[in-house]
Amino acid sequence: QAKLKNGFRKIVGPTGDTHFISPEGRECSRLEMKKWIKYGNFEGESSPAQAQPPKKKKKVVEETFPPPTDNASFLPFVIRYLKLAGQHDKAEEVLNNSAMPKIGGKAIDLCDLFHKVQNKGGFEHLRVNRRKWKSVLHDMGLPDSMPDVTTVDNIYKSFLLPCEGKNWSQEELFQQAEMLAKTHDKVTITDLLAGGEVVPNQKCYWTYKDQDSGEPTGTHIATFIKNAGVGYLMWDGKHHRTPDECANKMYAKVLGKPPKSRLNGWSCMKLTEDGKVSLSSMRKRFLQHNEQRAVEGMQRPEEHFNPYLKLLNEQEELRHREQLQAVEKQKAIDRLRIMAANPPPLWIAPEEDASKLEEVTKSD
Repeated sequence: QAKLKNGFRKIVGPTGDTHFISPEGRECSRLEMKKWIKYGNFEGESSPAQAQPPKKKKKVVEETFPPPTDNASFLPFVIRYLKLAGQHDKAEEVLNNSAMPKIGGKAIDLCDLFHKVQNKGGFEHLRVNRRKWKSVLHDMGLPDSMPDVTTVDNIYKSFLLPCEGKNWSQEELFQQAEMLAKTHDKVTITDLLAGGEVVPNQKCYWTYKDQDSGEPTGTHIATFIKNAGVGYLMWDGKHHRTPDECANKMYAKVLGKPPKSRLNGWSCMKLTEDGKVSLSSMRKRFLQHNEQRAVEGMQRPEEHFNPYLKLLNEQEELRHREQLQAVEKQKAIDRLRIMAANPPPLWIAPEEDASKLEEVTKSD
């Protein structure tokens, strides 16, 4: 006898014939055993419960909408598709209120720009008919020279092109915020300086060890600097764009030979002389700060983008005042033209003077 996994027992007779015993103790053939396993009985018929097809789970379809028309909702929409397109640097610029794109010193209303371009046929249509960019800039109250056309073309391509033809769901975006925030892990010295984790002229220490003996042989100091917006580590009178580059150059020059295995500058370069704070800890803090900022920008946009939205409102109010002033100025010019075309005589009676004034006022 041998007990099978399905609960049946297999029995081989003296002549080699095989039969089976069910869990209930009934003797059966191999075919009957298969029927029992499949149908739960030896007759091979499905029970009413088994005959019913399994219920299909209803597929929950997220309701999606066209691109939003208000800035507070539109900016998270842009961030999502920039990150999905792998353009993390541009997403960081959108999240950084002070780094928003500008033309002629004025911040660009990305939501307004996107919808105006869509209303004129989309990006590809405007690339063929570049003069239409001028009308877009004019409608937005921005300078519309050809260099400005090139600038706005590049801005749209960099920030808004990944959003064309896309829909959005606020609930889905809210749920994906933390996942999208973790997609960027490349950090540079420029990032650390911009994020405030380190400051210009701050010292960075490297205690070098001989890779053969493992004994420390001295400490060298590099300095963080910023030149033309780019961060470097300055050592030995030279600029080094990455901690790895700086640490390996230090080792090669100080010990007179390249390291056997490439040094990781993020872990071996320290921000304190006692070596307790490494660059990698600042890198980790920068990434955590960025993730928090990205989540906040996608989940609480009204709060996060308040400085940018406030600036756009101030620009719009200024533009409206300038338009009113231009209208009033034109009215004053028109009045002077009317008076010049109908000059009064050298002397007229007060009644006639009042009548003339009334005519001029009515014509205005």
